[in-house]
Amino acid sequence: MKDYIFKERIRGFADLCEKKKIKYKLVLHEDLEYISPQMLKNSDGAALLSEQLAPLFFHLLKTYGLKVPDNIRLISADGTSFCEDFIPKISTADHPFRRIALNCYSGLTKMIAESNTEFAFIKLKPTVTYRDTL
Repeated sequence: MKDYIFKERIRGFADLCEKKKIKYKLVLHEDLEYISPQMLKNSDGAALLSEQLAPLFFHLLKTYGLKVPDNIRLISADGTSFCEDFIPKISTADHPFRRIALNCYSGLTKMIAESNTEFAFIKLKPTVTYRDTL
């Protein structure tokens, strides 16, 4: 399930960039030390799949002499309160957790009432919370 969520996040990021005609290059790597200074200097921005990667990413940028948002813009997924703890505060693609929970509840109630055991995905579009990194 985790792989599905990450793939959907990546697809959403790519779709948004294409819709807004933003040039992007996906660099998929869990180990941030493999991201070169040149790769970052040639980029306008970065998207983290989790704000848990932010401390490592900020350290990497500092090592390369880069600053957010002066040299590179940053957005992360999830929108947890963790994003407020950074300087600069991280902009996020927020998932509407309350709406997701309500839709899950409604869907499960309907499945039980109809004796339906078929699995269904619930997709809701995230919203962007603009903070200091965009």
